[in-house]
Amino acid sequence: MLVRYSADGTLRYDKDTILCNVGKVTSIAPSTTQNTSTLTDGNSDWDMHFDTTKAGQLTVTMATFQPELYAALMGVETEETKGDTFWVADEGHVVDDDGEIKLDHVPAEDGVMVVKFEDGSEPSGTITPSQTLSIGEGDAGKTVFVTYEAETEGGIEFGLPESGSRPALHVIVTGEAESDDGAAVYDVNILIDKCKATGDVASPTMQREAQNWSFTLQVLQPRPGKRAVGYKFLPRTVGSGVTGDMYSF
Repeated sequence: MLVRYSADGTLRYDKDTILCNVGKVTSIAPSTTQNTSTLTDGNSDWDMHFDTTKAGQLTVTMATFQPELYAALMGVETEETKGDTFWVADEGHVVDDDGEIKLDHVPAEDGVMVVKFEDGSEPSGTITPSQTLSIGEGDAGKTVFVTYEAETEGGIEFGLPESGSRPALHVIVTGEAESDDGAAVYDVNILIDKCKATGDVASPTMQREAQNWSFTLQVLQPRPGKRAVGYKFLPRTVGSGVTGDMYSF
């Protein structure tokens, strides 16, 4: 789950800030890098190492694509649209014996429409936009491609602004772990106080074969007094639902 910070920097958990139902997750790989610096010891063959900074990240691989999740990673929100139009490009049909085709969608009343045969030529007659198009009986059996604006009752949309910065996100990963002998099961939480998507944030490639898509969340400096990354393990007895003491660090 992702949680958006309020404009004043406070964090609250409610239906307006929590983004859940983000789709099917394939894997989540947390990692921490300890950066060091070295100095040479003139009396030893071994350099001295000093801890400097830490870097943490979560690499998330998804099996499904959700617009709300992608929009949150890009720092924008989705909006519901009503009475809008959308484009249909190169919708193919074969002209029937009556010289007509029926489009898959209803063309917008004042929308643009372009009709072309397979060889790139256009019908000789005037085409009046409607869901059933009269191409001409002399063109029966020919393949035509129609590009047009279609009507819609509404949907979801979002866009990337010309400029602007992305706000930090609070992330909670929930999961389950089992001991090696199967005697104990743990409910697991990983809490990232502040993070941002970093590097390539690409939606899945548009192709025939389904594929995963992934993104990386870079851990940022936490709020004062908060852990940058927190882990919680809650043991429970297998099959009983009885929980024990919680361990966190």
